Formats: sequence, C-alpha cells, structure tokens
Amino acid sequence: MIALVHEAFAKFWRQHPALLYALFVLLAISLALDQKFWLFLIPCSFLLISFAKQNFENVSRLLLALLLFFGVFIFVKVHVKHPQHLPIDGIKGIAYIDVSSLTSKKTSFGKNWIYRGTIKTFIPDDRSSALSAYNIPYSISLPQDHKIKRPLADGVYRVQGILKQTSTGNYFLKIAKNDPWFPIEGSWSLAEYRFNAKKAVSDYISKHIFKPRSAAFLAGIATGEFDDKIMAFEFARFGLQHIMAISGFHFAIVAAILSVILRTMISQRLAYMLLMLLLTTYFIFLGCGPSITRAWASITIALLGFLLGKRSFALNSMGIAMMIILLIDPFLYQNIGFQFSFLTTAAILCFFTTTQELAQSFFDKRALSSAIKLSTFDQHCYFILASFRQAAALGIAVNLIALPISLYYFHKFPLLSLLYNLFFPFMVSISMLLLILGFLFSLVPFVGDTIHTLNSFYTEFMLNFAYNLPTTWDITLRTSQLTSEILLIYLCSVFFVGIVARHIVLKRKESVQDFAFM
Repeated sequence: MIALVHEAFAKFWRQHPALLYALFVLLAISLALDQKFWLFLIPCSFLLISFAKQNFENVSRLLLALLLFFGVFIFVKVHVKHPQHLPIDGIKGIAYIDVSSLTSKKTSFGKNWIYRGTIKTFIPDDRSSALSAYNIPYSISLPQDHKIKRPLADGVYRVQGILKQTSTGNYFLKIAKNDPWFPIEGSWSLAEYRFNAKKAVSDYISKHIFKPRSAAFLAGIATGEFDDKIMAFEFARFGLQHIMAISGFHFAIVAAILSVILRTMISQRLAYMLLMLLLTTYFIFLGCGPSITRAWASITIALLGFLLGKRSFALNSMGIAMMIILLIDPFLYQNIGFQFSFLTTAAILCFFTTTQELAQSFFDKRALSSAIKLSTFDQHCYFILASFRQAAALGIAVNLIALPISLYYFHKFPLLSLLYNLFFPFMVSISMLLLILGFLFSLVPFVGDTIHTLNSFYTEFMLNFAYNLPTTWDITLRTSQLTSEILLIYLCSVFFVGIVARHIVLKRKESVQDFAFM
C-alpha cells in the first residue's frame, strides 16, 4: 500500500508541477501576511510527506518550489506593510489609492458607492512609522447624493481620511462625502469604463426582460453584480450562492455556446483563436475577481494547449491561475470567494473520478451496444438516471470540501443544497443560453425579442423553485466548533486520500482497457 501511495504522488506531481509551485506561493504569502506558524506547518507537513521516496525529477521540482517559497515570502514582506496596533477608532492620515472596482450597493440607509482597490501609501498625520502602510486593500463607502458628483474610478487619487480595520481583517477608509479627491496625473484605471459597460448591459436586460425578478437575476449573471438582498437570501437557503458568482460554471457555459456557434461558421483552429479573444474581452469586462480569473486562465490555457498541440492538465492550469491571482493581489488568499473557487474546483478534479466509480456501483453504466438495444422509453429513462448519477457523483465530490468550509465560515449548511444542486445549475445554464441567443439575434426583427420574452417566463419559472418553498422545509446542519486547525487537517487529509484513490481508480481502468484490447 505504501508503494502505491508513493507511485500515486510520483505521477501526480510529475503531471502537475504548476500546482506544486502555486501551493508553495500560497504558503509563502499566508506565512508572510498572517504569521500563524502552526497553521503553516499543517499543509507543509502533508506536502513534504507526499514527496517521500520520490524520483530525482520530482525532488528537483520540490527544491525549485522551496526557492520560490522563500523568494515570494521576501517579496511580500518587502512589498506589503500593515499598520501596527491600529486603534479601534482608526487613524487619520493621507492615502494614495488606486481604484480597481466601483459598484452601487443598496443599504438600510439608501444607496452607496463602493470603491475598492489598493492603498499605495498611507501616511498618518502624526507621521508615525508604526501606523504607516502601503500596498494594502481597502474599501470606501460614499452615500449617493445627486447634488454631489462622485469621483471617477479612473486612476490614482490622494485623499484624506480615517483608516480602520474591520472585524474580518480588511481595511476601510472613511472619507467625508464633501472631502476632495485629488487625481494623480498620468494614472489610469479600467474601473470606470467597466462600471459604465456593466450598467449598459444591465439596462439592456431590464429593457428586454419584462419580468423584474428575471431581469435582476439575468443582469447579475451577465455582469457578476447582484444587488438583490432578497434573492441572495433565498439562494442561500438552498446553498446556491455559487450561482450568483461568476465562476468556471458560467465561463464553461459561455465558452461552450460560443464554440458551437463559431465552429459552424469557421474552422476549428480559427474558432478557438476567436473564442480566446471573446473570453478575454468578457474577462476584462467582468474584472479580476478570484473565481473569474481562475475560470478565464484555465479555459485560455486549455485552448492554447489545443492550438499548440500540447496536452494540458486542469489542475496544472488551476495552479497557473492561482499564481497569477496571488502575485497580482496577495491579499486575495483571505477572500472566501478565492478559497471556495479553488478548493471546490480541485475537489471536482481530484474526487469526481472516484465518486463516479462509487455511483456506478449503485447504478451500473451500460455499454453503448447494450443501451441502443433498449426501447425508446427505456433509453430516455436510462438517460435521466445516468444524468442524476453524474450529478450525484459531482455533488459528493464538491460537498466533501464545500460542506466543511460552509460550516467553518457560516456555522451552518443547508441540506436542501444536496438536492437543489442536482438540477438547479442545469436550469440556470438554459437561462444563460437563451440570454446569449437573445443578444446574438437582437438585430433580427422579432427573433431577439421573442427569445427574451421566452427567457422572461422561463427564468421566472426557474426562480420560483428558490422562492416558493416553505421555510418549514429548511433543514440545516449547524456547528460552532470547527477551528482553523481542524479544517486544515481535514482538507489536507481528504485531498491526500483523494489523490491516492483517484490513482487507484484510473490504474484499474487502464488495466481493464488493456485486457479488453488483448
């Protein structure tokens, strides 16, 4: 058994060196920013154990990963400075800020403008070096007032405000709504253009999707900006929050639809080149969120692999995406969206093969020669059951990771999510397909409007599954005892076992195929 474990990790690290480097970059950043050495030791120990009795090639990769670890650790320590012992009421000073995103958000006191980005430099009024900071993330909330023109999100500004630290460890810069923002000459940002483009798309959807709830949902799916608290609450009841975040699921649907359309008009190679351009444009439109960047980078790498005739591994692509995100903004490793996105994707790639094999032991997979002999009715029944088998296998793989993370952050997990995630994402994909087709045929008289009208009714029908269920059906698993140490040990253990189990399943399949060939 020990030899089988060594063999599994030898093959795994040989195929996924970029994932190894990304994990050590993640460890370096977490240690440099958090300095919780005991938490750092847990994943590091599992990683080093996986390299026991490895060949020279993999050991060389481990040494390179360690060099990368020390390089990134030193870079973050030099590049980022937190204010030390920040008072509860904050500290007043001058900040140089860049703006990476601008959103409009509803609150209990009205609408606010939310600016987010990086504080390039913060200089306290008392010039205390201990309270100075640079290259830390911030958010600013300004009330929307029609009498006061908001600052444009198009560059770097010098502002005066009070720097506070929130309970989650993030930084909030409090600026009076009448205080001036002084633009830095020569600076620029895409945030303002992105905000206006998203507003234009939302306005288009609101104009053509006549049911308000459907329009709000489709506008959120298209732009990644959801501002409907009731919808967010209803989706949270069924563990469907991931539907409201642009992720690999959304990018895969958009890529699949565009790929089919393009390949009917031009050659496959040219179609993939144009697809990369379109997806990159969509990525710039959405912004550099963690799940968005991961999805875009993974699909782009896969398309590049096809164009260059090179095989790409999904976990390797995910590792490259992780390094890109963390080197752009090291603080994103603390973001719950970053953690959910990468961990659940890794869970699918590591566990789905095994859970699929497990599901087939309860509902056997028929050979094509056997399936075509069934009656038409039986074939349709088999297709439906097979789809549920695949969905169940996917649900088990995802929830091996999503369940403990949900319990850690939210201290609860809705059990109905196990059911809803079997069918609701598929229903959303149909809604997205109709939205894209409506866009594409908008210039054809009556056709585009007919598709949008159909989508209005269909999306309303779909949303009723999340809105009309009585609260008495809400069954929730709750806990308040899950610590960081327990969660890390669980995640490392389950991935360790999952990699070995996946290797055993794939090895068994290869031996069966070889025997069948003989």
